[in-house]
Amino acid sequence: MKNVKILLFGSIGSGKSSLAESLKDKFQIIDLDQINRDLIKQNEIGFLTLKKSISQKYFQQNNQLDKKKLKKDIISNIKLRQTIEEILHPLIFESLLEKINKKEDIVITSPKIQKIIDIVPFDCKIKIECNIHEQIKRVQLRDGLDECLIKKLIFMQEKEYKCINSFYKVDSMETLDKQRKIFYSHYATI
Repeated sequence: MKNVKILLFGSIGSGKSSLAESLKDKFQIIDLDQINRDLIKQNEIGFLTLKKSISQKYFQQNNQLDKKKLKKDIISNIKLRQTIEEILHPLIFESLLEKINKKEDIVITSPKIQKIIDIVPFDCKIKIECNIHEQIKRVQLRDGLDECLIKKLIFMQEKEYKCINSFYKVDSMETLDKQRKIFYSHYATI
């Protein structure tokens, strides 16, 4: 064990979770999307803060957060996106920092990386890429979002990645075994 921190990043539907899942026998996996999902569960701190801070139109009759409506509006409403990020990002990063204080090899998966690379000193950054048509299909099956919204999310996330220096790439259209081999070849150089 080298006590390394590896960032596994890529836009929505790129295959981060599948590769990370295949690595959990040797690495602690921290999925920032999962931390976010946990924070916005009903009666959790993120949910309660959002409930006070954003329009009630984003909450369903059963008091659940309407994530589809929120995702759609976040794309076009910069102020809403900033409000949500100001609420959730500090909570996500606080949870992340608590988890990485352990002395083990860690893989952190995240679609958003600009702020995280300022907080965590990564030993390696690996970008998961995928054919956009496959990405769209994966997200439609998983989340039921429409193609136009998915393309906007992908574009928004990919735009952020252009500022990241020195990273490796893995194509998630390859078999999982091949993806793991590529991942481990980069891990071996650390």
